[in-house]
Parts: sequence; structure tokens; C-alpha cells
Amino acid sequence: MLELFLSMKKYILGGIVVVLLGGYALWSASRSQTPAPVGTTSIPSETTNPGTTSQGAYKDGTYTGSIGSAAPYGNVQVKATVSGGKISAIEMLAVPHGPGYTDELSASTFPKLVQQAITVQSAKVDIISGATQNSEGFTQSLAAALATAKN
Repeated sequence: MLELFLSMKKYILGGIVVVLLGGYALWSASRSQTPAPVGTTSIPSETTNPGTTSQGAYKDGTYTGSIGSAAPYGNVQVKATVSGGKISAIEMLAVPHGPGYTDELSASTFPKLVQQAITVQSAKVDIISGATQNSEGFTQSLAAALATAKN
């Protein structure tokens, strides 16, 4: 009786392990996307009112950053508007989309990053815990836009 119980226990545990591994493999496959190579895709910056200088750190105008990577979730791209030499607005042109928590994370992360960048007037923002890739992609794209806007 004891031997039968022990042998059944092994099969039950083995079955649980197989189901868990199979479930993880399916979940992982559903989340995977082919990310763009980091830093290889670049869109030329748009500039309006070039040459207009002001008292701030940046030239007035609108500047589009290169595409930042939030691999494996997708890409991030921003357009920064500078007015009076300061960052006045940041528009999200591309954010990661996908199954599961990706869309919700993008919706909650980027408004915080935009507000923080406008407050500190820089791409040097704090990484948001749980959204590291999104934060890094945002920083990459905004830094490229602001590099073009430097006085």
C-alpha cells in the first residue's frame, strides 16, 4: 500500500511539472515578438523654427527622437516640443503594444515619464520599477530629440 502511494506521488508530481513547463512555454511564446535592433533605426529629426534661440537650454521647435528599444515588448519614439528654450510637451509617437500586461503598462508608464522629463527638463529620468525596458526606450528616444535641440 505504501509503495503504491509513493509511486503515484511520483507520477502526480511529474505530471504537475510537465503541465507547468508546458504552460510557461505557451505563455512565453505568446509574448515573444521580434524586436527591432537597438539603436539602428533612426528617423531624421524634424525642426520647426530652426535657429530660434531663447534663454533656455534648447532651441525652440519640434524634435522627433530616434526609435528607442523596449525589447522584447516593442519600440518607443517621442516628439519633443521646445518653447522658450524649455521642453513644453512630449508626444508619444510609438509605444509597445501587445498581449497581457503590455498595453496597461504602457498606459501607466509613459505619462509619468513625460511629466518627469518636463519637470527635470532632461532625458535623465528615473527608471520606473517594473517598466525598465519602457523607461530605457523612452530615455533613448528623448535623448536623441534633445541632442538635436541643444543650443
